[in-house]
Amino acid sequence: MKFLLSTVVLTICSVGVFAQQGTDRELAGLRGKVKVVENWSQDTERDGKPIYKNAIQSADEYDQSGSLVKSTYHVSAGRSIYFLLDGKRVSKYEQLEGRPVPQLITVAGAPETPAPAENKGDPRYEHRYAYKFDSSGRIIAIEDYKNDGRLWETRKFTYDAAGRIAGETISRDGKPEFDYIFKYDAGGTMIEKESVWYWVNGGKETTLYRYSKIKADSRGNWTERTVTQGDGKDAEIIMVESRKIKYH
Repeated sequence: MKFLLSTVVLTICSVGVFAQQGTDRELAGLRGKVKVVENWSQDTERDGKPIYKNAIQSADEYDQSGSLVKSTYHVSAGRSIYFLLDGKRVSKYEQLEGRPVPQLITVAGAPETPAPAENKGDPRYEHRYAYKFDSSGRIIAIEDYKNDGRLWETRKFTYDAAGRIAGETISRDGKPEFDYIFKYDAGGTMIEKESVWYWVNGGKETTLYRYSKIKADSRGNWTERTVTQGDGKDAEIIMVESRKIKYH
């Protein structure tokens, strides 16, 4: 009877471990129960001298469980609202009140605002997300479907031996668009990002970013860092990034 009870307890504990899945907050590399992250940046000269005033670029908000519930894009004057609908994770995009739609020139980098759906499908949402997990509960892929059921974008993730995100691949319409490779210091803080942008004609462009003069809060989340682009003699300081973080 004692052996049977131990087996039952072990089974319950094992199920609990495998059922614990990664969250959006963890995927963003955030530590602790972060509620809101405001992302600010200030462009600089090659020597680090500021060119413009420090300005907010975006903000992400998470619920208690770590799910992303809202992303605000101050540059494009809009926001994405994430929620559950019929048990599925979905989102809708809306323009910020009183803010005109700016004319933007897209450059290589992380994906911007989710592309608006053409409203041919379910009008209650614009994008639906399907998360894929490995046996450890880590997020290994996020598939983004438009509201008519078409797969629009796929993000795939790999992890290093310490469980940190080592790489991310973003594909659209079945073709890779971006690759990111990350490196960290001994404390787990990101110090380098290699960005690969795949061109339509089959070529690609690789850009290296290094982070220095890193400041962090009491929970270990970075709050300020200097960004250097390029390597060797071509390296130049391009901006100072900062974050204002609120916790639950």
